[in-house]
Amino acid sequence: MPPLLGVYDFTAGLPPSPPIGASAYTAGLLCRRCWASTTSPPACLRRRRLVPPPTRLAYYAAAVGRLRLHRRPTSVAAEWCLRLHG
Repeated sequence: MPPLLGVYDFTAGLPPSPPIGASAYTAGLLCRRCWASTTSPPACLRRRRLVPPPTRLAYYAAAVGRLRLHRRPTSVAAEWCLRLHG
């Protein structure tokens, strides 16, 4: 059989790397300790509203027809942080 020629992407089958920074914190993948260690001091001092206002939830529920929360379970964040902090 002749050798295969071309360019191969060996990373296509690998699972995606976990999100970092703000997206990881809001996705529920980082604990507060991890989040504080990955952000700059001004960002740590800035308070973020993690819970959307009730009007936005009502609009979303009406638009979609049902309310679906896209947050990952807290057990995922705990498991991820235990791997980091031991």
